[in-house]
Amino acid sequence: MTPRERLKTALAGEKPDRIPFVVWSNKWPGGELGDQLLETGVCVVNKSSGWRQTWREVTEEKYRDKTEQGEAAWRTVYHTPAGDISTLRLTPERDDWRVEHLCSTTDDYEALECLLTDRDFVSDYDTFDECDKAFGAARTMARTSSVYTPIHEILYTLMGVETFCLEWMDNRKRILRLMEIMAEGYRKCIELIAGSNACYGVIDGNVDPHVIGTERFQQYCLPLIHEGCEILHAKGKLACAHLDADNRLLAPLVAETSLDFVESLTPPPDCDLSIAEARRFWPGKGLLVNFPSSLHRYGPEKVIAAAKQILSDADPGNGFALGIVENVSEDSRETMLPLARFVHEYRY
Repeated sequence: MTPRERLKTALAGEKPDRIPFVVWSNKWPGGELGDQLLETGVCVVNKSSGWRQTWREVTEEKYRDKTEQGEAAWRTVYHTPAGDISTLRLTPERDDWRVEHLCSTTDDYEALECLLTDRDFVSDYDTFDECDKAFGAARTMARTSSVYTPIHEILYTLMGVETFCLEWMDNRKRILRLMEIMAEGYRKCIELIAGSNACYGVIDGNVDPHVIGTERFQQYCLPLIHEGCEILHAKGKLACAHLDADNRLLAPLVAETSLDFVESLTPPPDCDLSIAEARRFWPGKGLLVNFPSSLHRYGPEKVIAAAKQILSDADPGNGFALGIVENVSEDSRETMLPLARFVHEYRY
């Protein structure tokens, strides 16, 4: 089997001839190390798009700005018929986290509703198809952009956690109104993924269970995840969620979904759900597992010992892939190749 065929087989819950080892394109080391990784049968998951956001009437303006601490940043201003709102991000050279969110006070709701009502989503299939063969068609699998449930997008993109918590208590009806508006866009993005050449779609992710909680996840995320799965399955696509945090709290609820696999599951010591536990919670779901990033700091011997335990927990090996999916330190340049070789040679 080719590296791509192995990964596709595993994501579908089946057992390939070898355990797939994957590296995401934005973690790819390049150079001689990259060539050596490809020789071991690594499949590169190439982060792409598949769809993009557009505006009908709203206009967008970007310019250089500074934070209150004097750090260089980029400000994006959206000019809407109901007024202007803006967001501030640190420059890409430093970080891409938001310093200021679009909605920080109740005065921003009218413009934000106007912005969300005005936006549209269109296909970007040509970009995706190019990404799907960037490292060679047999060893590349392009991945579409994640689609987030409205409450997640409000939490992390539009408001930030602190503002969301305050507004949830004081202006919950306004937040629920935003979620109603955004649900249409959520469905459209998934429909665009279903119409693409992608093997799968990511229909929620980066969920912090300690912030969202079980009640909100069950009420505001699960129904849309169910819809997203139905849209993708109707077109023969796999559905997954990018669950890279502590997962034990939400694991029983995730088990209720028809998600085909969980992407970026990270076992201890970085997060709280082991592979063995994940298998018990989600017996019918595949796992694309991120090797714990912190362990790269301890060198190849420690990494191989941890990998051996992870692979043992994944026995008998169906519906399972392992790789470098989350951020890693420079130490990974010393451990990535031994890890990839160990996984490639491992047999159940």
